[in-house]
Amino acid sequence: MKAYLTDDGSYRLDTIEVGDTISIFLVATGYENNLQSFYVKQSADSVSRIILPPVSSMDSIFTPESDYKTGKFILEGKMPTLYFSLKYLAIKPSKEAKLTFTIKSDAVFENNIGSNTSIISFKTPIVAKKP
Repeated sequence: MKAYLTDDGSYRLDTIEVGDTISIFLVATGYENNLQSFYVKQSADSVSRIILPPVSSMDSIFTPESDYKTGKFILEGKMPTLYFSLKYLAIKPSKEAKLTFTIKSDAVFENNIGSNTSIISFKTPIVAKKP
């Protein structure tokens, strides 16, 4: 699958059909810092569905304050790197289906130069399944 950087800073993926599933494996690192939280947001849950790993495996790395259904994942303890996989299922046609990942660390910057938050977004048009 090809990706193109768009004017709004998101990556546009190739067009997918209703019923297609994209498997995503995400690696996030805070380098010298610990990751604190991770968020997954889709533009509209009526056009796509996020399929998460089993709750038992997520419960081993995320705190009870997490809310998996809303895409809020709070990390347990000190963790400089996160490996996370999910699936993205196309349900209805859409020209602007978008999936956004946000990761926050405990990094502190002097003079406000830098950020402890990183965001990456993917857009992919969803078309009707061809007969």
